[in-house]
Amino acid sequence: MTCDQSGNLSVNSFVSPIKIGKVWTMILCALIFVAVFVVAVPIIVHAQPLPKQTIYVDTSAINARTDLTALQKAALKGYILGDIKGNFGVKVGSENVEVTDDPSKKATADRVVNIKAGRDPNTANPAWGRWPAGSKSVDVYLGEFMDDPNVADAFKTGGSWDTDKLGRAIGHTAGHEVGHSYSIGHNSKAGDERSKMTKGNNIPATDRANSLFNFDEHGANVLKSNWGKPPCATAVDYDFKVLVTHYWGEPTLPNKPNELGALDTLFGFSGLYSSQFDFGVLGKDTDGGIRDGNPYFDFIFKSSMFGNATDAQMISFIQGAHDYSQFVLRGTPTSPFAGQWFILNEEKLYLNNFIMNPSGINVARLVGMMWHIEPGIIIEITLNSLAYGTASNPYNGFTYETIWKLVGGVSIPVDKFGLLAPYFGFASTIMVAVVATAIYVKRVKHRKEKQ
Repeated sequence: MTCDQSGNLSVNSFVSPIKIGKVWTMILCALIFVAVFVVAVPIIVHAQPLPKQTIYVDTSAINARTDLTALQKAALKGYILGDIKGNFGVKVGSENVEVTDDPSKKATADRVVNIKAGRDPNTANPAWGRWPAGSKSVDVYLGEFMDDPNVADAFKTGGSWDTDKLGRAIGHTAGHEVGHSYSIGHNSKAGDERSKMTKGNNIPATDRANSLFNFDEHGANVLKSNWGKPPCATAVDYDFKVLVTHYWGEPTLPNKPNELGALDTLFGFSGLYSSQFDFGVLGKDTDGGIRDGNPYFDFIFKSSMFGNATDAQMISFIQGAHDYSQFVLRGTPTSPFAGQWFILNEEKLYLNNFIMNPSGINVARLVGMMWHIEPGIIIEITLNSLAYGTASNPYNGFTYETIWKLVGGVSIPVDKFGLLAPYFGFASTIMVAVVATAIYVKRVKHRKEKQ
C-alpha cells in the first residue's frame, strides 16, 4: 500500500493497482483509527496511574480513656496511624495514601476508621470490628482490646498497657476492615503464612499483639485494581438471574473474629487460557464511565487466574454488600481480549451440594460457572462454601434467582456490545465527522472544477 505524489492511495493486488482518491483515503484512515481506538482505549483505561486516597482515623475514643496517660495516648495514636500507612503504602505506593486523624479531613476522606469506645454491641458473638456494608467507614471496638478480660492481658507488659501491642492489634483490625471495602476477601492461611486478610478467628489476641500482618500478593493485587473506587458493592439494578447469598453463621473456629457476616468460599478455576482473564463481579457504577469506559457498571476485581500467589484463595461475600452477584471476566491488559468484559451466561451457572437451611431454603454449597469465550477458549470457576472443612457452617450457601429490584431508575440488560458502547459511540462520532468532512471537501472541489 503506497501513496503517489498526488496524494492518492494505491493498493497493489495480483490483478492491477487500485487507485483510491483522497476522499476515500481519508475514510480508510478513519476506519483504521476507529479500529485502533476500540482496541487501545480499554488497555489505556486499565493502566491508569493510581490516584491518591485519604484514610481518616477517628481517635477520639482513645482520648477519652482514663487508664492511659497523655504520653500513652499520643504513642498509641501514632502507632495506629503508622501501621495503617505502612500496610497500604507499601502495596499502592506511599505517595498514593494519606492516613490522618485530622478531623477537618473526615468529610472528604475516601475511607474512615472509627475507633469506637466500648465493646461490640453484639454481646452474644463479639468481634474486633466490622465494615458496615457499602459504607466508606469501618468500625474498630476499642473495648474488645482493653475491656475484654479474656484478651486484655495480651496487650499489656508487666501489668501496664503496652501501646506498641495495642497499636499493632488495632492497626491490624482497621486495615483488615478497610481491605474489605476494597473487595479483598479472607484467606485461611496458618502460621507464618497468615496475612492482613486472614480470617480473624485464625489470629489469637497474643499474635495480634506481637506480630505484624501485611497484605499478601493477592491482597495487593486487589488493592491496586480497586484503588480509587468508592466502597465496592455489587450491582442490583438488573432483571436477569443473580447469585443470592444466604449467610447463616460463622465457622466454629477458636478465636474472636474480625467481623461477622462474611460467607467465605474456596475459589477454584481451570482453563488453558485462564491467565488471560481477571475474575470479578458487576458493581454499581461510580464514575459514569470516566475511569473504566462503562457508564452502567463498575468491574469489581476479585482475582487474577495466573495459578500463583496473586490469585485468591477465597472469595468472600459480605452481608449487605454482596447479597446479589453477577459474575464477569475481563481480559487482562496483555491478552488478545484486553479490557473486554464477558458477562456470565445465566445458563452456564450450576448449583450443587444442596442442603435445607433452618429457614426452609434449599441452598447450594457448590457453585460452578463456565464461560465459552470463543471456540477453544473455555474458562471454568467454582466457589465452595465449605471453605473451612468440618468447621464450616453447613447452612451457608446460595440460590440462583431472578431479582426484580429497581433503584432510582430502569433495569438495564447488559451484553458484551453494550459494555463497549462508550468506545464505539465515541469512535463512530469521529468516523462520521471525518466522512462528512471528506464529502464536503469533495463537493466544494467539484463545484470549483465546474466553475
